Formats: sequence, C-alpha cells, structure tokens
Amino acid sequence: MIKFKRLCISLFLLMFIFLGLGNKTNASGQTVYSENGQGGFTYTSNKESTLFGMTHNYILGDTISPDNINGQEINVLSMKTDGTFSKLVNWAYQSSNSTYKRVTLEELAKNYENTHPGWIVLGGINADQYAMEYKYSSSNVPFYPQPFYPLIIEGERRFTYGLFGNTTKSVGFNNDGSESPFIECSSRAGYCLYIYDENDNLVKTFKLDGFNESAAAGETTVWMSYEKVDKDLVEPFVCPQLNAEHIYLVENPELQYVSNAPEYVYPGKQPEFAGFGRGVISTITTSCTVQRAQFAIETLNEEVIAALAVGTKIIVQDSYTDERLNNVEFSAGYHSIHRLNDQDVLSEQPYDTKQYSRSIFGRKADGTFVLMTASMSTGLYRGLNHNEANAILKSLGVVEAYQQDGGGSTCAIVRNEFGEFDEVNTQKDGAVRANFNGLLFVVRDPGYKVSFVNNTRTSIVINKVENENTEDVKNMQITIDGRTVPMESETLEFDGLKEDTEYEVTFTFDMKTQGTDEYKRVSYSLMTKTKSFKMPSSGLVFQDANKTSIKLVKRETAYASWF
Repeated sequence: MIKFKRLCISLFLLMFIFLGLGNKTNASGQTVYSENGQGGFTYTSNKESTLFGMTHNYILGDTISPDNINGQEINVLSMKTDGTFSKLVNWAYQSSNSTYKRVTLEELAKNYENTHPGWIVLGGINADQYAMEYKYSSSNVPFYPQPFYPLIIEGERRFTYGLFGNTTKSVGFNNDGSESPFIECSSRAGYCLYIYDENDNLVKTFKLDGFNESAAAGETTVWMSYEKVDKDLVEPFVCPQLNAEHIYLVENPELQYVSNAPEYVYPGKQPEFAGFGRGVISTITTSCTVQRAQFAIETLNEEVIAALAVGTKIIVQDSYTDERLNNVEFSAGYHSIHRLNDQDVLSEQPYDTKQYSRSIFGRKADGTFVLMTASMSTGLYRGLNHNEANAILKSLGVVEAYQQDGGGSTCAIVRNEFGEFDEVNTQKDGAVRANFNGLLFVVRDPGYKVSFVNNTRTSIVINKVENENTEDVKNMQITIDGRTVPMESETLEFDGLKEDTEYEVTFTFDMKTQGTDEYKRVSYSLMTKTKSFKMPSSGLVFQDANKTSIKLVKRETAYASWF
C-alpha cells in the first residue's frame, strides 16, 4: 500500500514537473478559403494549450467541396525557437553503427531524449517519406531504411542523394529565431574529408577525389562497404582488397551508411555512390579489406597524410554549393510546396488533389515554426486536399509551407501531464505506423519546476531540481501575477494569490549556449493553478453515542484555528 501511495504521488508530481498546461477553447464558426477559392475550411472548435513555449491547437471543422461537406481533425504545433533553450529537430533512430530503424513517433521521441540528456521533447509530427522495404517497386533498391529526400541531422549531411536520385527537394532550417529560418536546398559540391581535434573542433577540410575507387597521384578517396540485395537476401558488399601506400582505416565507426550505389538505382536515374562516415582512425596500413560497417581513406596527398594519425576523428560527407547549407543543424525533405512568400502554390499532382491525411511543416512571418497534421479515418475524418490545406495554413498565418509524408504515416504527438506522449491525431490505418524520421520540438530542462503538490489555495511553489543543465543556468527570475522575484534558494513561494485560479508562470534566465562560454537570455511561460478550498476536518470526533446523548471530543489539528 505504501509503495502504491508513493507511486501515485510521483505521477502527480510528474504532471507538474514536465508540464504547465493552460487551455483555452475557441469555436469561431469562421470559414476561410484558399487564394484560388477552390479550398474552404470552416472552424467549429479550436482548443489551444501551451507547454514550455510550444502551442498546440486541436482544431475541428468542415471542408466544403462541390458535392459534400466533410468533417476534419487538424493538429497544429507551433513554436518560435532560439537554438539555445529550444529547437526544432529532425531525428532518425540509429540502431547500430551502420543501420537505422523504423519506429513509431513516440519511440523516436524517447530515443532522442535518451541520446540527448537534459533535453525534453514537447511534441512533433512524422517527417519525410521513406523506403519501407528493400526492393522498392520493380527496382533493386537495397538501402533500407532511408528517406526519399536529402536529410541533415545535427549538422551532419547524412543523406544528400535521395532514393530516386533527388538532390534538391529539401530545405535546411536554422533555430536562431530569425524571421526566415528556411534555406532552399542547392546542388551538391562533392564529398569532403573533415578532420577534428580531441575537442571535436574542425581543424582541416579536404576535397575527396573519388568514392570506392583508388587514388591517383595527389588524390584522396574514400572506401565504404554497404549492404546489397540479391534475390531478397541481404548481404554485405565488402570492398575489394586494397593495396596502397597510405590507407587509414576506421574499423569501428560511430556511424557509416551508404544510401546509393551504381549497381542499385531507380529506373531512369543516374547511378551514383552516396554515403556518410564518422569515426576514429584505428589502423594505418598499406593493405586491407574494408569490411561491413567500416570505411577507409586512401591518399597520395602529402598534406592529408600529415593531418591523419591513429586516434584522429574524421567525418566523410557530401557538401553543398550553398555554404549556408553546410552550416545548418537540420533539414527536412518534402514532395510538395503549399505556400511561398505568403502566397499559395498550386498542385495538380493526383496525390495532392485527393482528400487524404497530411503532414506539413512551415513557418509564420516572424519565424515561428508550424507543424500540422490532418487526419483521415473512415467514418470520422476525410482528410485535406492541397487547396483545403492551403486555406487552413493561410488562416494560421503560415507564409511558407511544405508537405511531407501522409497517409498511414501521418502522426502527431504531444507530451501529456505524466511526461508520456499522447497521439493526438486519428490514425488512418487504426494503428500507428513505424516511420523513418520525425520533426520534434525540444527544449533544454532548466531545472526549475512548478510543484503543484506543494501549491496551496493562495500560493504557488517553485522548486529547483538538479539536472544536466543546472550549471548552465544563472540569474533565474520568476514572474507570477505581475510580480518578478529572483530565485535565490532551492524553493520560492508566491503568496497572496486567488484560490482555484490559473496563473501564467514566466521563467526568465541566462542559459549557456552548448559548446561555448556565452550565455543567452531566455524566457518561457507555463500555466498552473492554485488549489481549491476543501472543508477540512473540524477536529471534533465522535467518541460515544447512545439513545439519549452524543459525546464529542475536540482534537487539535492543523485546521483548529479555522473554527
């Protein structure tokens, strides 16, 4: 019984450690239209909640078309990120040093948190389309899983050559709070070798002259093994025996993945090698075989030879002609554009003209990121076509928007009061599908929490909780009901508040930018309530009763002074 009681208290605490949710509901009845008038949407309800600076709008409404009116379920997540406290990230689940894993969006969010201590996922949606099997359509495509479109993750250009030879249907994005965070994908500039020091600082960059081919005089090339499919059997492709004067082998890389090769190509597309490798040089040799999940540098360039040694960390990755893309943290692929320069972009593709479940990402004029899903479920929700989606996006103030994977892959999650994730959209297939990657809003945990358990009818309590980021936070100030107080101890209590009333709690502080000694002023808000009045025990206890009398005994309690 004691353990169960403690569990209940812990769960209740989590409700306010992870969250400060405020809700407001708007049912406007407003009808909005796309710019061409071919798509309309009528709002019937709009429930809004906030969480650490992320806003979640759960919208119900109807779309109007020439022959029917269809019910719709729309989820919109929006946040203006600053890159220090908050980010929009594109994340994929790396299951080994040479493979990725398709997982549900909830599993993806938990994997991000497990690999990024001190960061909390607030919510997100599924991202790019992806290969679901080794043989895609009638072509021999062995590289699985992988996205259709170019993908940058945490500054690493892991996929630059798409599954179908696509190299440009992607946008990079910055988390710098700027009004225009998106960068259109440019053409590829070729593979480079990046050399890092013991503190992970980039010290040298060299252009590579070949991929899985021998180096000529003065040249440097890379060799990478990969997996191939032969009659549905997955077998590793092992590079042939290498014999060269200078070979630098990474035998146990942190990540090595090939996503295209000349013998496997989608019909009509240009065959080309594409891959990514990150790891530490373990062997310098003149002869070796690059086994599965390994890569090697072969060079006859004296400057490269002088820069490499056992223990040197290197990254081999593609580069872009637009240098801005080589410096962004993340990118996201898309197959259709919805809005550009605050104007609708039309599409007549069959996939877009039908009503279907959709996943869309974009931005508002002030740089606020927007993630949107539309549900499709038989008998419940019909899904949006391109024009209908444009009507909603325009009404939300979205000036630039791109469509990602839809159908059964469409998923939206939001963190709930227990620190877990709720799937807030309705699944097309009745169950959540495993996807390749997802767009997630994440924040660093500053270690200062609203403690509802310790709140009273007239006070709100803030506790300091030690975590990975505690030393990176200073000058914490808390604002409630127009009063700002510095957090100078482990606990801060705001008194003199109204009973059973929701208050906005604003945290303003300096947070160190990771990897630097610079601090940035950060502010975010959440909602919490004071407790309601509950009649306490009076302390009068029945001690004895008979037909003619009742005997009461007064006992001192914490509430004795109330009576």
